[in-house]
Amino acid sequence: MTGINLSSTVVVIKLGGNIAIQVGALNDLAHLIKDLKSKGIKVVLCHGGGSQISSAFTSADEAVEFVSGLRVTSPRGAEIVKSVLCQTIQPAIVERLNESNIPTIGICGDTGVFSCQKMTLEIDGAKVDIGLVGDVTSVDISSIINAIKNDFVPVISAVGSDTFGNLYNINADTGAAAIAAALKAKSLVLVTDVDGLYLQWPDKNSLVSRIAKKDVRTLLPTVESGMRPKLEAALRALDGGVVHVNLINGNPIRNIEDLLIHGKDLGTLVHS
Repeated sequence: MTGINLSSTVVVIKLGGNIAIQVGALNDLAHLIKDLKSKGIKVVLCHGGGSQISSAFTSADEAVEFVSGLRVTSPRGAEIVKSVLCQTIQPAIVERLNESNIPTIGICGDTGVFSCQKMTLEIDGAKVDIGLVGDVTSVDISSIINAIKNDFVPVISAVGSDTFGNLYNINADTGAAAIAAALKAKSLVLVTDVDGLYLQWPDKNSLVSRIAKKDVRTLLPTVESGMRPKLEAALRALDGGVVHVNLINGNPIRNIEDLLIHGKDLGTLVHS
């Protein structure tokens, strides 16, 4: 890490896959990254691809099923996930950023970045098998640091592997949090399609602007299933030394710029 003060300069942003099919969103992302880079901030992107993966599953007659916000993933499903993320979504993001004169490199997470073990879930006291969903045990950040040092924006796809070479689907919030913790990043931004954490979804008046991680731990058992992986990711990042985590609506991407560049109070800030 010589030559880079990673803890004070790195922001990890988790993106959804839909950004890859929205030209305007990709243009806004390029503008955001240029603004951040002009302020000396290094950007690391980690992406998923929920809707595109579901479409690919349907086309392949693979069941689309979620448990506690996590996609049930068969061995065939894991290969579909990797194909969508590493061969479709990631190249689209990398190509557009490079076209905007932002040096960018794609990194598929199963190339040694994410080491995983099979995730186990327990619901109401019973173990639930969700297939090849990876619980990240370690992150090799060497390729990410090399990219940052050479002024590239790394774009990491959320798939991983275990010591036996098995491929795993990783929730992108989980992957981004693991990267942020490994880098000791200043900030983690988890982009979602809602405005943040609601105490009583869908009551829009119950939006939480700030919450301490101790309160998140108390809330977790009662949180709506889709939000649970995001809050667990926020806890992982904070426990790993990240200064703060923001849950923010990424529609439009300009919201992220308002948060990071202009300091607007948007979404939910999770702090220690």
